[in-house]
Amino acid sequence: MIEKLNGDHSISSLIKTGNKATIIEKESEKHDVLVISRHYGTSSTKTHQVSPVVFRIMQNVEKPVIIY
Repeated sequence: MIEKLNGDHSISSLIKTGNKATIIEKESEKHDVLVISRHYGTSSTKTHQVSPVVFRIMQNVEKPVIIY
């Protein structure tokens, strides 16, 4: 649907194995923005709204991150 609105955008999905945070940090170099579930990697807890993996990604990635 996004590609129909503006031909300048592309969407891709990948399946990789390994350390979740490290993979996302490396893949972020190839993309302009990241969209990640707040439960990515592990579930969130009562004291934290995002998983520890998402928190680490937010600290280490210089690109914009959208968390849903």
